[in-house]
Amino acid sequence: MNIENNREREAAIFRRAFFVVGPECSGTKVTTKILLENGCFGSEKHIQPTDGLRDPAILNPYDFVVIRRSIPHNKYYPDMEQIYGYLHGAGFESVHTIVTTRNWNYIARSQVKEGYAGSESEAILSVQLAYKHIFDSISMPFTISHYTDLVNNPLGHQTWLCQRIGLEFTKEIEIKDGDL
Repeated sequence: MNIENNREREAAIFRRAFFVVGPECSGTKVTTKILLENGCFGSEKHIQPTDGLRDPAILNPYDFVVIRRSIPHNKYYPDMEQIYGYLHGAGFESVHTIVTTRNWNYIARSQVKEGYAGSESEAILSVQLAYKHIFDSISMPFTISHYTDLVNNPLGHQTWLCQRIGLEFTKEIEIKDGDL
């Protein structure tokens, strides 16, 4: 029995990818930051290490990765199936999607403030289109994470989220109430 091959097989079994997705200003950045602080490779920024779906070999050194996408992303709706395919092609058998949500009035206000929408009614339409795109394209398994739960019970929600997706919770991050 080759021990090295067994280690590789064990690592492959436990390698997991997470895809954090939601409308702009719905909590994708803070949710991704939780995963990063608890052992995932990736970025909470708009630019991702995997943008352009680079050679999947860049993910080889990592057992846990996260890709974040706000919808729309740079004014377009990403092909989520292509992202799932990329992650599967990189050797991640399991891709767990985390859909972020937040009170739509606060999302709309934030989108206007950040320049993603010209008005709150335009922002609400953007939120509706984003969720339609997400739920038309989503792959199982998925979890919904609500921004208000993070604000009202930061430690409890972060612990729950990590447990829910099978990631060891080791570090709490500070959550600021962006709904004020």
